[in-house]
Amino acid sequence: MAIELSTKKDFTLTLEVLRKIVELKEREKVESERISKLYNGDSKVISMEKAFEQWQDERAGIINRPAYKELESYLLSLTLENIVDLTLLMYLGRDRDCNMYAAPGNARFLEFYNRYADIVYGKSKETLVDIILEKTPLLMYLRTGYRLLFAPAGASVDDFPHNWDEM
Repeated sequence: MAIELSTKKDFTLTLEVLRKIVELKEREKVESERISKLYNGDSKVISMEKAFEQWQDERAGIINRPAYKELESYLLSLTLENIVDLTLLMYLGRDRDCNMYAAPGNARFLEFYNRYADIVYGKSKETLVDIILEKTPLLMYLRTGYRLLFAPAGASVDDFPHNWDEM
């Protein structure tokens, strides 16, 4: 089935919703780092054995992740259109591939949407939320995507490099 290009699609995420997602993800990041330290100490590299042990403990319910569950629950409470837009904003920030000559905001988002809709087309909200949650650098991707989306027309995408401190 061919995807038709849209001229009526708008960016549906508000700054308030994006701030809430960032706040929840920052809490989840602290939680994940704490759990990782329990299994890995101060090392930045985790062994397959320790990773498997952590995965087993998570599956068995030994590890409690309330911040992750709160983020997941919040994302699932949003509309499918919000989740589609969030997914595309994330990919915009990751790939940094948008028409910077398009007007900022809706026009730039629509141009990206029309080229990348196949990423989200036909996927359930739950599947898209899983895709979002599996991205370790989600904060960086969303912040970069937002900056690109609302940067002045004609700005260079190179003016918006990934800031790994935002990961």
